Amino acid sequence: MLLLGLLQWQKAIRETVAKPNQLLPLLTIRLGAVYLDSPEPGKMTAWIRIKNSGNAPAYNVKSWQNFMRGVPGQNPFDQERPTENEVFLGDGQEVNLSSTLTVTPEQIDALSNKVSALYVWGEQITRILESSPIVSSSKAL
Repeated sequence: MLLLGLLQWQKAIRETVAKPNQLLPLLTIRLGAVYLDSPEPGKMTAWIRIKNSGNAPAYNVKSWQNFMRGVPGQNPFDQERPTENEVFLGDGQEVNLSSTLTVTPEQIDALSNKVSALYVWGEQITRILESSPIVSSSKAL
């Protein structure tokens, strides 16, 4: 199985102002990768692991992930999807998101020759009781 490097860029947006010593969940990207021939030959799977790195539980975490091939330099990151799951993440707990594409040998060659690029992005949303949502987004190519 070939592991392709995944560059990661992450931005956390807080819509509420945190007070000193306030307990808050903090959703971060812990790991990410793209695997060739996974889960079977001719397929490619991208996955990211979301972790609650904060000091409080994250309730009703809703998330989605997108994975696509495209032209290098393209900016597909404004495309969103419906949320894929809803989970509870206690302090230090993690959840995986994944997406799979079918790939041909020609598409793999185009990626190797940098004629084509891979894009992975998503969003995670949680709430603290009845407060405004805390949104974390992730982008990689």
